[in-house]
Amino acid sequence: MRIFLIIFLLFDFMCASVAKIVLKEGVVNIIRDDKIIEAQKDMELFVDDVVNSLEKSRVQIVFKDKTFVTLGKNSRFSINDYLYEEKKASMNLSFTKGFFQVASGEIAKIAKEEFKLKTKTATIGIRGTKLEGLIEKERETISCLRGAIWVEANGKKVAVNEGETTIVKKNMPPSNPKNLLIKKGLESFRANKFDEAYEIFGKLKEAENENPIYYYYLGKSAFMLKKYDSAIEAFNSVVRLDIDNAKGHFELGVVFYAVMEYGKSIDEFEKVLKLSNKDELKETYILSLFWLGKIYSLENDYKKANGYFDLVLEFDLDNEFRSVVLGEIKKIPKEK
Repeated sequence: MRIFLIIFLLFDFMCASVAKIVLKEGVVNIIRDDKIIEAQKDMELFVDDVVNSLEKSRVQIVFKDKTFVTLGKNSRFSINDYLYEEKKASMNLSFTKGFFQVASGEIAKIAKEEFKLKTKTATIGIRGTKLEGLIEKERETISCLRGAIWVEANGKKVAVNEGETTIVKKNMPPSNPKNLLIKKGLESFRANKFDEAYEIFGKLKEAENENPIYYYYLGKSAFMLKKYDSAIEAFNSVVRLDIDNAKGHFELGVVFYAVMEYGKSIDEFEKVLKLSNKDELKETYILSLFWLGKIYSLENDYKKANGYFDLVLEFDLDNEFRSVVLGEIKKIPKEK
């Protein structure tokens, strides 16, 4: 009886669920005991389960220790091993296809050496908290989003720090990590996620404080968040590092206009006119003429304002912008 009870408890322990599906979009299958089961939200998962997402599908899974795994479309991973107890813990997951993202939970904190992730060609070790990967036919791209990880393949191990990515090709060691944050920062800025972009370019600037590109987008993000002092500081750094940077001077002119420091704004736009011309940086040149017209109009110097607006109208403008310029001209009082 006692042996039967031990076997029963052991069987029950081995069959205990280790994770749960918390998000499912599209069609996701679970391969279990050679059977294919269509996944549903809140479905429990077990050791040896294989999760397979199809086209236009996505699934997110949370393990008992709060490790989150997200799969994109046409992706697959396996739960090879999982144990989460007070004094003993381990996790072993395999990713063999598509896109995945992992945000580590308690196991990575209490037993990081036992937290193992594998792809078709590489082994990933956790020293941080969040990573993602894309497994394609000819290569694997592995990136650290937060903290730090290491990636090992074909006898070489590389450390991948926050914001870096490495590429592993078949029968090749991992590539030297490259910075990923610049790409993420640009994506955030273009998606109007200015808080996120401001944070990312701030980190980049701290890591490499002699790169004018980081300061430029830091300033642009700060301006969109109405952090005008920070924007001015960032654009001043752009022109400090590259005195002939016409776009840096242009952005300074825009910020000074926003805070009504019109004299400084004029100085910056006039620098742009000297640094750019009608062919190179054409858009920046035209917009500088336009802003100078607006400033002189506000300061009641209508002759200069009309002069700058007339220069703008000499260019081939789209109808919308031409209407804006003509609208500004109409605001100027006619000479008696």
